Amino acid sequence: MTPLLISLLVLLASAQTNALIACTAQLCANTICHKLTEDNCKGKIVPNGGLCHCCDGCYTVLKQGADCSPAPYFGVPRYVICDDGLECNRDTQTCQVPVEA
Repeated sequence: MTPLLISLLVLLASAQTNALIACTAQLCANTICHKLTEDNCKGKIVPNGGLCHCCDGCYTVLKQGADCSPAPYFGVPRYVICDDGLECNRDTQTCQVPVEA
């Protein structure tokens, strides 16, 4: 195998391992949550919206038509939320006004 291929395989293996986080009560018990305020969060504060729902999360508010696709498998969560009155359309993966059923 070439050194480049070996390096690539090692990089992929380490990225996969780092992305596996087990959300447990113990994890939350040992987590120090930083207080979110309007001064340090320029988006929307979502209660228990942080990683593993241990802490509040600061989300970027997306306007209509913005990409709201989910994070890639095993990826870092995207802290984004569609603006009030909008929802993430499953087909287009963009923020849209909900269609009445």
